[in-house]
Amino acid sequence: MEILGIIYQIIIGPLELLFEFVFSVSYKLIRDPGICIIILSIVMNLLALPLYRRADALQKEASDKQKKVQPWQDKIRKTFKGDERFMMLQAYNREKEVRPTDVLKGSMSLLLEIPFFIAAYRMLSGLALLNGKTFGPLKDLGSPDGLLVIGTVAVNVLPVLMTVINLISSSIYLKGSDIKGKIQLYGIAAIFLVLLYNSPSGLVFYWTCNNIFSLIKNLIPFDRIKMKEKKRSSDKPSLKNTFILCGIYNTVFVGLLVPSIVIKSSTAEFVNMYSMRSPAVYLLWSFASSAGFFLLWAGVMYFIFTPGARRVLAMISAVSTVIFTLDLVIFGREYGVMSSALYYYNLTMDYRDYLLIGFTLVILVSVLMVMFRKYILKAMPFVAAAGILSVLVCGLANVISISDNYNELSYLKDQLDYAKITLSKDKQNVVVVMLDRAVGVFVPYCFNERPELKEQFDGFVFYENTISFGAHTNTAAPALYGGYEYTPANMNLRDGESIPDKHDEALKVLPVLFSDNGFDVTLCDPSYAGYEEIPDLSVFEGYQGIDAYITNGRYNPMKEEEDQDLTSLWKRNFFCYSLMRVMPPFLHELLYDNGHYNIPDFYNEFRFVPLFTGSGNQSKGYAPEFMDSYSVLEALPEMTEISSSGNGSYTLLVNYTAHSEAILKEPEYEPEFFVDNTEYDSENIDRFEGLNVTQYWQLASYQDSMASYILLGKWFDDLREQGVYDNTRIIIVADHGYGLNVISDYDDAEVSPDFYNPVLFVKDFDSQGFSISDEFMTNADVPFLAVEGLIEDPVNPFTSEPVTNDYKNDLPLYIFGSHDTSITANNGNTFNPGPWYKVDGDVLDINSWEYAGEW
Repeated sequence: MEILGIIYQIIIGPLELLFEFVFSVSYKLIRDPGICIIILSIVMNLLALPLYRRADALQKEASDKQKKVQPWQDKIRKTFKGDERFMMLQAYNREKEVRPTDVLKGSMSLLLEIPFFIAAYRMLSGLALLNGKTFGPLKDLGSPDGLLVIGTVAVNVLPVLMTVINLISSSIYLKGSDIKGKIQLYGIAAIFLVLLYNSPSGLVFYWTCNNIFSLIKNLIPFDRIKMKEKKRSSDKPSLKNTFILCGIYNTVFVGLLVPSIVIKSSTAEFVNMYSMRSPAVYLLWSFASSAGFFLLWAGVMYFIFTPGARRVLAMISAVSTVIFTLDLVIFGREYGVMSSALYYYNLTMDYRDYLLIGFTLVILVSVLMVMFRKYILKAMPFVAAAGILSVLVCGLANVISISDNYNELSYLKDQLDYAKITLSKDKQNVVVVMLDRAVGVFVPYCFNERPELKEQFDGFVFYENTISFGAHTNTAAPALYGGYEYTPANMNLRDGESIPDKHDEALKVLPVLFSDNGFDVTLCDPSYAGYEEIPDLSVFEGYQGIDAYITNGRYNPMKEEEDQDLTSLWKRNFFCYSLMRVMPPFLHELLYDNGHYNIPDFYNEFRFVPLFTGSGNQSKGYAPEFMDSYSVLEALPEMTEISSSGNGSYTLLVNYTAHSEAILKEPEYEPEFFVDNTEYDSENIDRFEGLNVTQYWQLASYQDSMASYILLGKWFDDLREQGVYDNTRIIIVADHGYGLNVISDYDDAEVSPDFYNPVLFVKDFDSQGFSISDEFMTNADVPFLAVEGLIEDPVNPFTSEPVTNDYKNDLPLYIFGSHDTSITANNGNTFNPGPWYKVDGDVLDINSWEYAGEW
């Protein structure tokens, strides 16, 4: 079935994309599906008109030839028999240049019509956007029209009208034709009537518009409106070679090289560990779409067009080759961080920013190539051939890298167990919840809006003046897990060891320390274990009493649907993304379409690509990353097992709910497919007094943090009921904050301190009340806070250095401001150079930050 799907994508896929693009653009402008269907019919027929005109000419040529030879063929058949008749017919046909392919010429129009019909049928018959929409007498474009009711029987009038128009058009077209041609077209009209009789009226209306267009075309025969053309000689080899080789180059460049760069850059993002398949398979689909566009359909036009038109097509192919390459390699624009669903975070495109330079580039390249076409057409085959070899080598190298990256993820097959968090009822437990990218500045506002959180977080102290030593997980998390020996500065001092080794060592400090002291240890999603995007838990093998699990996505009830959605999306949109990237920048906004890539009925087909308003008070679609993490916090009560015997326990739970950018339903702060918080936000406009929360990513960060605290609060209630809350020390901490710029004082600052302001909550054994402290803390205090009073004179099991929090008293602290987050590139013995800052102790006071150089 996969092979058939690839063949379908080559033949029909490009037409489907063209149908969807025209309908999507027109619908965004007009918002009336009926008028959009008319526009779709007009545009598609105008685009296909040169093809149909040429096909009609070839069909007429074949018909005229057949009329000339038919009498002699009939005479031979009557005069001769057996092998002699066969030999005579063969000799006569050879003499008159009658070939078997003439049959195809005679059916060229039909052969062209079939793929266009299939593409239209696939798009319009299942377009949920048409459901319930009216147009004139048609009450529901998503259902059969049923315009005529006889008794209890509804008769669909539109298919009949479509067939009548088709028959009239055919009778005009077939005037003077033989009976065979008439039977063929009348038969096709009858077949269309049967096929479309019970189809949605929107689809039938489209085909009716096509038949009207065909009728007009036949009433005004274009073969009578001939312009004088200079006689041209047959194609030169350089012309054909230019067209073919440039087509191959464009196919490989757009269909293989560009998408392979994306997948190679973060292969793990395109792999579902619960349904493993190599993401290299999606390159087959993008390559198939590209081959359909640049080779198959471009080739159909080239080989049925006249020599003059072929010359134009060859020049277009050559110009597109140059422009595609220049746009990606030289003028390519980076739009920031992109999700696995191929949409960019925090992106606003405006074609006007690139209109002048884009048009200038296109016109300049086109004019130069036309002016020097004589030389270009001679040289282009050699240039294109060299280009094909280059992009093919690069593309295949990327495919090999993708396969290697995927094979390196084979460890995931051994990490599919459901997590079990065991807490002792009689002994002491320590739980560290690492909420990735939870910003400290939001905490007071969350607890003011939801006062019940203070009761659920009974016993906690929130340290508002907490700093991290880096802005991202790769630089900030090691200190959280291992203490001050693993700050970026101290890791750089150990330049004889690799960053991955030092990172894994930091991850193991507390688990090994607790395990060696008789505690049961449970780890969930330890960040970058094995220095892999999806943690490689094998780094903990060989240590007794340590159980490690992957929980992210494991409890998501929508995971299967999400996987199906993303698979379908990748099969289609890798090509669309590539096409967008190679086009001039002023076309990017049109082709990108807010990450929907002109799928007309996006949210009835795909539910896992979120779209937000600028302020974030409305959204549509689920965020996959959020659902994967949020579902883990929801499942905490069922993951937790209470033991009345055995040892105390240490648990690390890493969760990414606060890291996501999902707009949630307020005031519940729960995910929904469609969210409209306009009224709630308006009524609670003063809840962010003193903060600048005006953009959707700022509001999303607040909401996702709130959702985390709400679910943790419910888990804490469950722990109380189970009788293990008071004997459990709980630390909630983030590895780093986020550059939200919600404090207006930061607007003109070189550094955004909220990048380095992670949350830090600490609840000790039998503590009561909720309080906020301004004591200066760092997230590197966590190891000391976790073992304090439980392990006597704790030392790092790998370096034998004491586990302490005294280092922060030696001010100033050096904070690493690098935003190089790549663990595949930033993985030497020291971190890649970046800016450093000295901080004297007040995290959120911009005046306490001092630039300390770059190294």
